[in-house]
Amino acid sequence: MDFHTHSNDNFIRVCDGQGDLCNREFPGYKDGTSFTLAFAGKQIDTPSGIKAGAQSTNHFRGPMFRNRVRNANREYCVPDEVILSDDTTQSMYCHLLCALAQAPEIVKVYGTFAASIVSAVRALQKHWSEIVEDIRTGTLNAKITEPEMRTAVQQMLHPNPDLASRIEEECSKDNWEGILPRLFPNAHFVSCVISGSMLQYAPALKHFSGHLPTISLAYAACECSFIGFNPSMKCAPEDITYMLWPETAYYEFIPLDEDSNPEQDGDVVRTVEACDLEVGRQYELVVTNVIGLYRYRLGDVLTMKRFHKTAPVFEFVRRKNVILSVHTDKTDEKELQSVVNLATEALAGTGMELSDYTSTADVSTLPGRYVIFWEMVDSSDLDYDVLQHCANTLDANFNSDYRRWRSGHQIGPLELRIVKEGTFNRVMDSAVARGASPSQYKPPRCVNNPHTRQILDDGLVASFHSTITPNPAPIALTGS
Repeated sequence: MDFHTHSNDNFIRVCDGQGDLCNREFPGYKDGTSFTLAFAGKQIDTPSGIKAGAQSTNHFRGPMFRNRVRNANREYCVPDEVILSDDTTQSMYCHLLCALAQAPEIVKVYGTFAASIVSAVRALQKHWSEIVEDIRTGTLNAKITEPEMRTAVQQMLHPNPDLASRIEEECSKDNWEGILPRLFPNAHFVSCVISGSMLQYAPALKHFSGHLPTISLAYAACECSFIGFNPSMKCAPEDITYMLWPETAYYEFIPLDEDSNPEQDGDVVRTVEACDLEVGRQYELVVTNVIGLYRYRLGDVLTMKRFHKTAPVFEFVRRKNVILSVHTDKTDEKELQSVVNLATEALAGTGMELSDYTSTADVSTLPGRYVIFWEMVDSSDLDYDVLQHCANTLDANFNSDYRRWRSGHQIGPLELRIVKEGTFNRVMDSAVARGASPSQYKPPRCVNNPHTRQILDDGLVASFHSTITPNPAPIALTGS
């Protein structure tokens, strides 16, 4: 989005509101430093010379961030050069190093999305021994080559053998359950978006965060900064709701009725205002704001849950336009997540653990088919029998339209592809290189971009085709 001073003012004001809510629930959490995973990303210049980028990118690249009072609220544990770096791999290493070098002072762990924090812990699992050595000696690893970032981080470091030994003791253990509170004993909570598609990271995040509560503060989008606050931040991930914040944009809502699709009927799409929402119904969000969007459809599907006084409280359900389809079938993001969760139940006790997943509709063959990509935490010891069972489970548990066309052979057997570790990081690097914001990046749940598909294909280590014919009769998913 193009940069607008009013947008940045909204961003700052809402962040202050978030801080007040956190202070109410976690008194004293501001009395320390935040381990905040912050990656600026790149802005682009429009043909008319306007700077454009994600909301977080515009903030970090803008004058308000550059000219702020440094460390006034100790929101970042890294120098600005780390946040502004274009090399996300080196920046991630420096984030981890700076946070661990200040481990006793860290009072919260923050990432925009749950995927960001899980990725950070995965990176720590690979690099902790190098980070420990940096802290022990007070010197920065030679692989950090970006000059400005290297100089800034090196100035922060000093030899701390005792802290290095404590970190080494924790990281060298086989069990990383509760690793975040073990490394950051004074942390109050972990904060990130963990609703919608991020729910699939909840088990891994819970494993790493241990007893620390995981809170999802807000629902936001590049198009209008913050849309809503979570009024019950200590609730379970599956119970997260958001209360509409009306000052950042003008919001309208399109009722979604399965029995009547106005776009298919050729009728005018009807919208309702926030005060007219009906509890229990689903709506698509429409935004009008000061940066030039007029009645813009975000594509987010929300379920109206209740009113808090006059403010609507809603649940984020899914992205409306994330769909797999190779025939007349339609599979959305929420259903895909449920089916993947069901299939991964077979991994329990096998030593295999799913790290991330995506999908594509492959119509290069006749008939077309679903292809599901899984990246495992460790692909060196795969149980092929179990993964074949997973492929069959995936194929058997999509919606009735899918199973009807599969049983009639109008849709081909599903293929489960296992890709090597680091493949999804390369997908992220590719997206960032094309202008995506690292801080706001979400792993895609459906891949259509040929370049992204090629990265996934290049990472292939094993493939499993479904060997079953799904039952077209109605079923009930048990995965959550």
